[in-house]
Amino acid sequence: MKIDFSEAHCLHRDVSLHLECGWGNIKVLVPRRWTVVVEGVSVGTGRFNNKASAQGDPGKPVLHVEGSVSAGDIKIRYVD
Repeated sequence: MKIDFSEAHCLHRDVSLHLECGWGNIKVLVPRRWTVVVEGVSVGTGRFNNKASAQGDPGKPVLHVEGSVSAGDIKIRYVD
């Protein structure tokens, strides 16, 4: 599954994203100007990787991520 915020026109300062990944893959794509805050992701035997960890621009959306990954893979990265 892919969640792509690259063309999102977001009117809110804060966006909450709850992710549940069992046996699959979730890829989250965010614009470079956004801030991503991981507020709690529990990991079983799977993997969680946030490559969108730089501070975003003031006034741009802040994506708050929480959830869990069992045996799958969650990746958060910037849009190329």
